[in-house]
Amino acid sequence: SLGRIIGQMFPKNVYDFEIIPKDINDLNFEFQNPIEDKNEIDAAKQKKNESIHVLIVTWNLAEASPSLKDMKFLTDLKNKADLICIGVQEIENLKPRRKEGHRCREWRRLLHIILGKEFNRIQHHYLGAMHITIYARKNLAHQVKLVKQTEVACGIGNVIQNKGAVAAFLRVDKTTFLFVNSHFAAHKEKVAERNNNYHRIMSELEQKIPKTWLKRYRRKMMKIHGTDHIFPDQILPNAIDRIFFFGDLNYRVQLSRLDILRGIMSAASEPLIKRSQSERFKFSPRRSKSEKSKDFSKASLKSILGFDQLKIEQSLGRC
Repeated sequence: SLGRIIGQMFPKNVYDFEIIPKDINDLNFEFQNPIEDKNEIDAAKQKKNESIHVLIVTWNLAEASPSLKDMKFLTDLKNKADLICIGVQEIENLKPRRKEGHRCREWRRLLHIILGKEFNRIQHHYLGAMHITIYARKNLAHQVKLVKQTEVACGIGNVIQNKGAVAAFLRVDKTTFLFVNSHFAAHKEKVAERNNNYHRIMSELEQKIPKTWLKRYRRKMMKIHGTDHIFPDQILPNAIDRIFFFGDLNYRVQLSRLDILRGIMSAASEPLIKRSQSERFKFSPRRSKSEKSKDFSKASLKSILGFDQLKIEQSLGRC
């Protein structure tokens, strides 16, 4: 069964998921028929009771060290999490240094203060200013195994480490996980570069799947289709049970800043109780030269999100 999003987004971009364990040998993602047999119902209830909650945090620190007060959100959220994956970007500047920067040490110290009593640190890895750290609740830690950790550089010449991803392959009991903390190209106009970052990261990670996981996938393909041929772009989602791809993706809203601000202010200018749901976010943004052909006379928050670069690129099959 599929992961279910049960949380909400915070200013630091926090995501909470309930993960129901799934055997690596069962790669059938189709929904099953309703369970009717009592034994199957009991088995399903037991499986749900064995589910774990995964908390994903992504935060661009902008080369600043947060305070313990800034980290309060993690203190509030950790109570319902079994597995916590924290990805940060721009934790330090990229100047050459012989030793680890003080902001990195301070970051790890804060994580230990908040999580150290109830969680074990399973993994920590970094590339440039991108860090990924995974904690498991102590009563679950014995079931968690870090299989592999890796990185993909996407900066200039695919060498500079200011952009790219850090990733961790791990297993919880029989369920396999891939966590990817990424940082894509900046600036509004560099959509193609961001798409290229995504495809490069996914392509590189396909080459780094643990061999035992790949062998199981090949056996499954042979059993189902009579061939162990692996199709491009299908390896990761089929060979790994749960994939979490997050970070500072840098996709923007394809509107002027003024139009976006006017829309938000318009939505907040009247008491919500006096508006219907469909009327709350109507506004009339000023059209730029490139947008004269578009009708903004009845724009809404939903229509603003329609200009989200990521959604547009996904709809076009580019990422």
